[in-house]
Amino acid sequence: MVVGNGIAAMRTLEALVSRVPWRYEVTVIGAEPHPNYNRILLSSVLAGERTIGEIVTHAQAWYAEHGVRLHTGNPVTAIDRTANTVSIAGTGAAVPYDKLLLATGSKPLAPPIPGLDLPDVCAFRDLADTEAMISASKRHRRAIVIGGGLLGLEAAWGLRRRGMVVAVVHLMPTLMERQLDMVAGEMLRSSAAKVSKACSSLTGGRSPATWWSSRSASDRTSIWRPLPGSTSIAASWSATTCARATLKSMRSASALSITAKSSA
Repeated sequence: MVVGNGIAAMRTLEALVSRVPWRYEVTVIGAEPHPNYNRILLSSVLAGERTIGEIVTHAQAWYAEHGVRLHTGNPVTAIDRTANTVSIAGTGAAVPYDKLLLATGSKPLAPPIPGLDLPDVCAFRDLADTEAMISASKRHRRAIVIGGGLLGLEAAWGLRRRGMVVAVVHLMPTLMERQLDMVAGEMLRSSAAKVSKACSSLTGGRSPATWWSSRSASDRTSIWRPLPGSTSIAASWSATTCARATLKSMRSASALSITAKSSA
């Protein structure tokens, strides 16, 4: 049994069915209501460059052709290692196994700030998140992306392609600091500013916990109150002290040029 239906799970299944086809009875349980798709290409779907169907790598027929039972749309809620069963949400079923592989992947790391459960605030992790952002782009005009790494910038570009005014707020002094040095990060910021006049980035600042503890109760409430006609996407969950400045800027501007090393 494999719990998870992402890239790691499917690579395992591909190896299994190629080396010892039909030797084992295999069950795959996925929380998402879809067959396997290429999560890396979600940014292309967000930008309108690909359709959902174009990023599906293993359709329902693939599982049937290889004798794999697929359960989708309900996550595993419990593992009974004594009885060798797993419980599936929504069905109440206890599915038996001989060997169990957990391939559920990771979850986005949320910053310690309130407001994450507000409407139109989401991570950028799976197909449901992508569909939520596409829907929000049809109803809202402005977006704030928290996190200026690779995934955050892909989210910002995708939302910009869908006509939104986008602000990127980032904890570190430069964008994509894990891949680029300071000089290259500044070049990226400058290049992005030339490409899109309706996308801004605010970088640098203290940790979110330190900054949050220094604010009054009323100030904390006002910072994360949703703006009229706006949505927030926490792509890499890198919070920043620049969020307040970004929100203020987006109240008064329909398009923002890129500014680096700003502080709240």
